[in-house]
Amino acid sequence: MEKKEDQIHAGNQPENLQIQTEDIAFNPEEMISCGKCARKNPPNRFKCFYCGAALEITDEQASNIQPNLRKLEGWEKGYNLIYAPVPNSENEFDLTETAKILNLENEDLQKILQAKKPLPVARAESEREAEIVAKKMGERGFNISIVSDEALAADRLPTRLRSLEFEDGKLILIYFNTDEIAEIEREDLILIVSGAVFER
Repeated sequence: MEKKEDQIHAGNQPENLQIQTEDIAFNPEEMISCGKCARKNPPNRFKCFYCGAALEITDEQASNIQPNLRKLEGWEKGYNLIYAPVPNSENEFDLTETAKILNLENEDLQKILQAKKPLPVARAESEREAEIVAKKMGERGFNISIVSDEALAADRLPTRLRSLEFEDGKLILIYFNTDEIAEIEREDLILIVSGAVFER
């Protein structure tokens, strides 16, 4: 009868070892050089592994990257990905794969789609990462816009106006207290929200 000890040693014999034939390493030509420290990085990263600088990633390299969207800290500036549904669209989305890209649960993504109105779906820490995620979602039929925190200027207090006028295709703003005047060209307008002022 073969002893248990002999069985253990038999399993460690070279002929019994599993050989991995698949090459899991990246080829030298696939590596990305950091523009700051010049060290080589694997082609699945947005930032240098060594110094943290943003890597210059080509579109071809971007297709190999699996985004890893992390939750940004409150003080960090980011880039917001906004899903805007296309009216009368009959696209059927792959929820499982898309939720994986966005780091969302399937149920949460389903609720966003059912709302049928523009909603934020993710935040990225860099513009390049946001562009890559938006492209991957675009390939899956999603209409995605990117809005930076800088553009939202959420940390800037609203400016009170004394009055506003429309003149020769321009919007003339007169600020409260300072009487400073600002002119906005029609093509520079992004959003106008209608409202009402109630005085007592």
